[in-house]
Amino acid sequence: MKIFFTLLLICAPIWLSAQDYCIEGEAPGMDGMMIYLKEYKKAPIDSATVVDGKFRLQNKLLEVKPMIISVGRTLQHILLDENPIYITCTTVSRKAGDKVIPSVLLSVKGDADQHLLQRMNQVLQKEMLVMLALSLSGEEKDKATKETLNASFIQAKEESKQLYDSIVNHNKDSYVSALVIHEHLSKERSIEELEMLYLQLSDRVKNAAPGQKLQQALVSMRTTGIGQTASDFTLQTPDGKELTLSSLRGKAVLLDFWASWCGPCIREIPGVKRVYEKYHDKGFEILSVSLDNKKENWTQAIEKHQLPWLHVCSLKGWQCPVAKLYNVSGVPMMLLIDAEGKIVANQLRGEKMLDEAVGKICK
Repeated sequence: MKIFFTLLLICAPIWLSAQDYCIEGEAPGMDGMMIYLKEYKKAPIDSATVVDGKFRLQNKLLEVKPMIISVGRTLQHILLDENPIYITCTTVSRKAGDKVIPSVLLSVKGDADQHLLQRMNQVLQKEMLVMLALSLSGEEKDKATKETLNASFIQAKEESKQLYDSIVNHNKDSYVSALVIHEHLSKERSIEELEMLYLQLSDRVKNAAPGQKLQQALVSMRTTGIGQTASDFTLQTPDGKELTLSSLRGKAVLLDFWASWCGPCIREIPGVKRVYEKYHDKGFEILSVSLDNKKENWTQAIEKHQLPWLHVCSLKGWQCPVAKLYNVSGVPMMLLIDAEGKIVANQLRGEKMLDEAVGKICK
């Protein structure tokens, strides 16, 4: 299997080198308008000017991946691959008080993958809108409203699940299937099921970037995936003593990778504290692994934010052997380990998600 995966990684650049992407479109009455191709929150990688109501972007396809077409303030998600894409830009107007504000609508035509990506984004958008409504509901909302929002969220999640299953089960030759497995199903399915879904993909998909990234993620999940035994390690505490993860066996343990310089890590602290206080007496412990490289920064942050749980650090920054062991590519990263040493949740973010995960094993 390792040899097979290695061959896939070697062959992929050769396959891609012969490919171009081609995006054509029409934009009536928009001569001079710039059309940009970019990744989310990144600088454009290509652009074209509308001339005689038409435009064209064509270049080497270095990687198959989701991208964004940007026209003015309008954004449209596409899958950049070797198949031609046709985009129609239409000017529309909407009223805002006494003002008429022009905007652009984008319509995408392409192969089956473009259609699947649009369907996936539609269910994701619906799920995110319901989540936003729930987060904004607050205490002032009545019980009936909250129950309605909760029911809507459950329904949106179920629609997402059904669509994801439909995509991966009926589209073996689809780049979007690889994206769905990697970005969505990997959060809740076992490593064995994910590996079976990967093996069902066509060689074309496996050889392209979405398939390669999925394969690499599966290798990583063998260490950090749900159901896996957490890899043991030993690091030093702030007072210079050694602490081994397996010494905490019998407790539910949140393995928390963080750093004193990490803003998102610091923002997680209040919620993590509340969960710790709620479940600590029920057998819940936190072991924070810092990616700091200066001891004073690490210990001062522990004192400043009054973090009462267990702490260890190698003082090697990103070269921390435990971070490498757990394939940590960014912080914060939190894994929940049960009393038997099995990983029961990963990619935990936010107090609500953490509380729900810990509450299932600390009752």
